[in-house]
Amino acid sequence: MSIYQKCLSWFGSPNSEKYLFAVTFLESFIIPLIPDVLLAPMCACRPQRAMYLALMTTVLSTLGGLVGYVLGFLALDTMLAWIADDAWHNNYQQAKSLFDEWGAGVIIVAGFSPIPYKVFTVAAGAFAQPVIVFIIASLIGRGMRFFLVAYVAQRWGMASLAYARPWIERFGWLLALALVLAIAAFYWY
Repeated sequence: MSIYQKCLSWFGSPNSEKYLFAVTFLESFIIPLIPDVLLAPMCACRPQRAMYLALMTTVLSTLGGLVGYVLGFLALDTMLAWIADDAWHNNYQQAKSLFDEWGAGVIIVAGFSPIPYKVFTVAAGAFAQPVIVFIIASLIGRGMRFFLVAYVAQRWGMASLAYARPWIERFGWLLALALVLAIAAFYWY
């Protein structure tokens, strides 16, 4: 059974909300599951709870992101010696310049897009981004993503999930690009 199928089997459980909240929190800094896989079917099956589930998923993802932030903040000194001696130094410098130039915009895009959010939570801490900016940007990026998933699932039910599954990643990248362009336009003007 794939991870995706396992997650889908959880949504019918009496503990499904606990699973969703645990996956959401842990996904923000460590595990390779995405909360959407649980959130969407739960919102489709329980449309009256969709906005509550989206809100809790947003908050718990941001709290998990804070754990990633702290890990990045605490581990940077240890990692810098390894990074400097390795081929990762250029990647490190590119990521740092992204954060220096775009700040909160990087977190908003990472929070919304299919890009692994956990990488950017740790990086935000490592690059000592202002924590309040990190929290607000995480709430915006993750909130846009999870409320969109909840709305679509609530509005069109399980049929929308079966139809949307092959398009979700493409749509996510398209929206991420649109968001990047909007942030760039905002900073440019």
